[in-house]
Amino acid sequence: MEAPEAVSGGAEKPRNQTVELLRIAACLVIVAYHAGAVSWRWGHGAVMVFVMLLAYFEAASPRPFGLGRAAAKLLGPWAGAMVVFAGINLLRHKPLLAAPGLASGVLYGSSPHLWFLPFAFLVLVVVGLMKRRPRSMFALSVMLSLAMLWCVRRFLHDPMPVFLLQWLLSAAPAFLGAALARTIPLGRWAIPLAALIALGLYVSAPGIGVLYALTFCLVVAALRLGGGMSVRWMSRHVYGIYLVHPAVVSIGHALGLKGWGDAIPAFVVSAGLVGGGWALARKFGRPFAAAAPVRATP
Repeated sequence: MEAPEAVSGGAEKPRNQTVELLRIAACLVIVAYHAGAVSWRWGHGAVMVFVMLLAYFEAASPRPFGLGRAAAKLLGPWAGAMVVFAGINLLRHKPLLAAPGLASGVLYGSSPHLWFLPFAFLVLVVVGLMKRRPRSMFALSVMLSLAMLWCVRRFLHDPMPVFLLQWLLSAAPAFLGAALARTIPLGRWAIPLAALIALGLYVSAPGIGVLYALTFCLVVAALRLGGGMSVRWMSRHVYGIYLVHPAVVSIGHALGLKGWGDAIPAFVVSAGLVGGGWALARKFGRPFAAAAPVRATP
């Protein structure tokens, strides 16, 4: 499963390698969190990097949003992973879904990390709708971010389904990513405006505001820096690693591995599995791809 930013179609453009490196680092931190090597704040901060970049690249794309392409890249792998992890739960004599209740269980997933994929799809749909009004997109993105920050302040400590808590905490960074797509091209004004937004994040959400602000600054810095040695050979697989790593982490736990001693091997093994599958798919899928009709991209 490759990173789903390019759901608007078209040829892949040269990548900002600093952003790709940040994506790899975020993926490693998520694996480390599930392995027990880092705290929840680190893990959720890494997820914020993913959602911010996801919305940024969709908002920055000049092409129309592709609903079918987004569903194929996010909901298809989500459905497959739901079945696989439900089977693992069944073998381990655990509930099929990771949260009680049918709706909450399905949206949270058969493994706790699967909440991200339907959420990411919803974010892309909303950003795709906002792209229909490009002149209003920055204002709409900021208003949605502010609304989500207000919801965090108001409802964070109230009882709610666990998937909804994850969605609530991740929504503001997602729409900030969309706002960045209109901020970064401002040249010399981009950094002062980004600093002002970061300060607003810090004071707007007590407790989690620091995490929002730091994550935002990291993404802005990566987008502004660019350059560096190509790491696309690894970064293209981070979403696949995200999908499969909990199973590999569980095997490490069963073998007695803990903390970073589990996280690093799990990351490497997951990358090998995903990269190997990707290479096999490319090798054996070429004859079928060559036979398929080529359609022009709008």
